[in-house]
Amino acid sequence: MSAGRVIHGIGTFLFLAAFALLIVPDLTAPTVRGLSLFTLTNRVNATGDSITIHYGSFGYCVLNINPAIYPYYNYTEDGGSVRCPKPGIGYDILQPVLGDFYFLISNNPTNTNGTSNNGTNPEFTVRQLSKIFAVPPVATVLSFIAFLLGLGSVVSPEPLLSILAFFLALLSFVVSLAATVVEFLMFSSLKNTFDSHNFILKGDYDTGLWSLLAATACLFFGTIFVMFTCCGRGRKVYSPNGSQNVHVHVERPERTLKRVCDPNRNNTTPDPYRVS
Repeated sequence: MSAGRVIHGIGTFLFLAAFALLIVPDLTAPTVRGLSLFTLTNRVNATGDSITIHYGSFGYCVLNINPAIYPYYNYTEDGGSVRCPKPGIGYDILQPVLGDFYFLISNNPTNTNGTSNNGTNPEFTVRQLSKIFAVPPVATVLSFIAFLLGLGSVVSPEPLLSILAFFLALLSFVVSLAATVVEFLMFSSLKNTFDSHNFILKGDYDTGLWSLLAATACLFFGTIFVMFTCCGRGRKVYSPNGSQNVHVHVERPERTLKRVCDPNRNNTTPDPYRVS
């Protein structure tokens, strides 16, 4: 097996690894409550309980709610300990902080319209940016298709499969990179806000966000590997079974014509069309 095929196989494997890693942010809260991109934890609860917000790709979940302390909080599941709003594309990441979480730590529900208590409403801007949270599933599909095409190009010498795998992987990388950058910027801003003011809320990047970052790295290196092997393959001619290179010698036309028309050339082959 040639070095080019080995490198191409490594790139194809990286597409598969990226696909597996991208499934994690796709399944974050509220789809799977235990998985999240970012987590906010109430470290100083009156009862010692840790009320937690799990942010996901399509929404969030508020966990560990004690209904005995917050009886007014009647939009909950699992006996009143969990609240997961309906999943959707784009949501206000400040809503559980300025709305839900504000109720929990103050025990004074005076605001139910999703705005902050100082009258500001940052929901529109944040919601527009958070729509990119729903982009990783697109990168998941693209990376899987790129893996299938890359796998097919390993078995078959057809260069078109390698070219398609490269472009789909490149598109998947761009989508995944955009989602990673936006999500890190938004959650970093939220984390720094609470850390700098010594609030009782503690922010941490969670499994979903690290998986998205790792998938982006896999797509980056996999795209580079497939790009080089794809360009190298275009200069070779493979045998039908794809096992070895076939060196084809193509003679220049002017040299062939010179040999045929040369009167001094000793041609022993009789011309069947010559009239004697």
